[in-house]
Amino acid sequence: MTSLCVENNTVKYIAILGFQGAQGRNIFLSIVFILLYLLIIFGNGLIITTVSLKSNLQKPMYYLLATFSGLEICYTSVFMPWIITSLSTGLQKISLLQCEIQLYFYVSFGVSELFLLAVMAFDRYQAICNPFHYMEVMSPHVCAYLALTCWVGGFVFNLPLSLMLQKLDFRGNSVINHFMCDGPAVLQLSCSDTTHMNLISFILALVTMLTSLILTMLSYIWVIHTILKLPTHTVKSKTFSTCSSHLTAAGMYYGTLIFIYARPQFNNSYDMNKVVSVFYTIIVPLLNPLIYSLRNKEFKKAVRKLTI
Repeated sequence: MTSLCVENNTVKYIAILGFQGAQGRNIFLSIVFILLYLLIIFGNGLIITTVSLKSNLQKPMYYLLATFSGLEICYTSVFMPWIITSLSTGLQKISLLQCEIQLYFYVSFGVSELFLLAVMAFDRYQAICNPFHYMEVMSPHVCAYLALTCWVGGFVFNLPLSLMLQKLDFRGNSVINHFMCDGPAVLQLSCSDTTHMNLISFILALVTMLTSLILTMLSYIWVIHTILKLPTHTVKSKTFSTCSSHLTAAGMYYGTLIFIYARPQFNNSYDMNKVVSVFYTIIVPLLNPLIYSLRNKEFKKAVRKLTI
């Protein structure tokens, strides 16, 4: 699907509709989003600070968790300031260049998180299924290399699509029915033929998510298989608790992403997409610190010592 071209009407600014029907409650919503954003920064920042300061948390699992929290802060910081500014001032326009930059960083950080979720699952596999060689395989040097690869990989992976987007013609429609510059919504604005780019985006999204998901599932299949062979229920429960938080967070993240991006765009409902997007872009980063802290006794103990 493409937008109709209008001669001498090159799009320089894009209007983002945001949360339609919320007019009159913008100040209230802006306060809500400010609080949510601060909670996301505080929760994930607390994880980073605790892991950095507590020597008993200087382990691969917590190092990767702190890296993931850093990604969550960067991920939400791409669009949350824009949402808050838009609700506070009523400003709905954003330049096409700013929109493309926002989209590039938003997708890049998202892909980096997918890569890191697979690495975190591999870490749990090594810790539980290969404990005698765990520190050798997941050495600090290897952890740092894997974390850096995830960060850089997301930006490199997203670069071709970003370059393809630069070549599209935007002359005509300039209204996005979303609360941020989301990929499918931006492509709808182009009067160029986006059939191939939609197909490429769909295939890349599907391959990326499924590859990360399959690697995560395979890791946990072996983890669960190993746990079931442990001698007592207490040992099984204690061992599984070390990976249950990651499994919960990964399930929420993969589920919502696959719902939105890994399906043909002509079946998309933008109103439904906005609702689900709020869940995985805001609610999931907000819940992740709670999931990891409440389900991990060692981390809870470290936080208590840090705050006392």
